Amino acid sequence: MSIEIARAQFIGDIIGQVLLICVGIYVAWIRPSRIRSAVTRGQLTTAEAEGKAKAIRPWLGYLVLAYGIYALTRQAFE
Repeated sequence: MSIEIARAQFIGDIIGQVLLICVGIYVAWIRPSRIRSAVTRGQLTTAEAEGKAKAIRPWLGYLVLAYGIYALTRQAFE
C-alpha cells in the first residue's frame, strides 16, 4: 500500500514539474514570438506590443523553466 502511495506522489510531482517547464517555455519563447508576429500582421501596434511584453517579462519564463528543471532533477535523484 505505501509503495503505491509513493509511486503516485512521484508521478504527481513529475507532472507538476513538467507543467512548470511547459509554462516556462511558453513565457520565455513562444509568447514573445507570438507578440512579434501579431505586430508584423498589423494586429497590434508597437505600443500595445510593448505593453504586453512588459506585463509578463521573458526572463520570468527563464526563471520558471530553471526552477522546473531543478525540481525535476532533484526529484529524480532522491
